[in-house]
Amino acid sequence: MEEILSFSEELTVGEEKHVKLFWDTSDAEAGKYTALAFVNAGTEIAQSKPIEITIGNLSPFLPSFDAATAIIIMIIIATILHIRIEAK
Repeated sequence: MEEILSFSEELTVGEEKHVKLFWDTSDAEAGKYTALAFVNAGTEIAQSKPIEITIGNLSPFLPSFDAATAIIIMIIIATILHIRIEAK
């Protein structure tokens, strides 16, 4: 298990913010990985559902770097929206 640390972003209730995270998979071994995103909203921590990512030649539909980046961004957006909806 590898943790990819991000940076802190200020987010207020009702505000929507997109944060791009990039995962450089050039040194990663080909295979299947599971990605999770965590968003800390003060005392609340929201976790995304696990998303499986295929890296390398195993899937012609998921080029390694672009697919991982897009999926992680979607996870973060969904998590932020989830926190926003629960805050209302």
